[in-house]
Amino acid sequence: MHILRTIADHKTMRFSEIKEDLTEINSRILSERLTELEEEGLIERVVLDEKPICIEYNITEKGADMRNVFKCFCNFGKKWGKKKK
Repeated sequence: MHILRTIADHKTMRFSEIKEDLTEINSRILSERLTELEEEGLIERVVLDEKPICIEYNITEKGADMRNVFKCFCNFGKKWGKKKK
């Protein structure tokens, strides 16, 4: 969910930008999760015709619809999350 939310917030991101935002995930796992999100139709992988080859990840319409889910989780966390003492 963190990966999808990160891409949704930016609409288009490169692998290195996603990795920079999500420092707690290693590159291999990030790559696997991006493939899974692409297979589910939540993001699309675009290979740009540049040298060196550049790959961008875009949020799809289906993935963008997840924003409402993220908002619900945020609202739940604000209401029911642990209160700091």
